[in-house]
Amino acid sequence: MKNFAPEFYFQTPVTIINTFAGSRSAAAASAYDVQFFPEGGQLVQGVSSLVAFRVADAAGRGQAAKGTVRDGQGRVVATLNTLRFGLGSFAFTPTAPGAAYSVELQLGAGQKLVQKLPAAASQGYACCG
Repeated sequence: MKNFAPEFYFQTPVTIINTFAGSRSAAAASAYDVQFFPEGGQLVQGVSSLVAFRVADAAGRGQAAKGTVRDGQGRVVATLNTLRFGLGSFAFTPTAPGAAYSVELQLGAGQKLVQKLPAAASQGYACCG
């Protein structure tokens, strides 16, 4: 750049953000992402399948959790627990057609979270239950 006058220098402002500084609000700190991944791509009524799951905080870091799967009447039909990095799996057989199942999670910070499982298909393929 020394071949030309300063008027020809490229200049632009640069913003530097410290990603290690704690600037999260209370609402962002309490936000969690829970995802369910039935093997074979979907739950199938009457077919036992393995359901993988992931629990992460707002920053995408895996969180320890344990919980139960409950049917529409509140009965416990399966239990689950994360292993490492917020990941885990559990065996589950959806039985009633059109039944809604929910997962109640206990998170490490003493928080509870309720999440619905994906609806079960009346027919399809399932793997490895």
